[in-house]
Amino acid sequence: MKNPLALKKANWALAAARLLGLVTAGLLTLAAVVSVRADNSPNLPSPLCDSLKVPTGIRVVFHAYATGVQIYQWNGSAWNFIAPVANLFADPGYHGQVGTHYRGPA
Repeated sequence: MKNPLALKKANWALAAARLLGLVTAGLLTLAAVVSVRADNSPNLPSPLCDSLKVPTGIRVVFHAYATGVQIYQWNGSAWNFIAPVANLFADPGYHGQVGTHYRGPA
């Protein structure tokens, strides 16, 4: 018969190794996501958006942070855009709701 204390130690070591692996994988994933666009500028498709330029003298007067979705519907052969649904906030912590983005009247 095996020593029960030795089995408990082995099980604990295995569980600790698994937990460490999960934490490491999570941190690496988070680091990859954060480092993708550190400058917070949108990643626009090229060459489609290469010609888009902000005219001289134009400046940002309002900026909002959003959480939400784009709703699409499958019609049997393609996805059709239905509407955006998003809440707009004053700061990056999503505090102080300042508006709602939606499809609006037709």
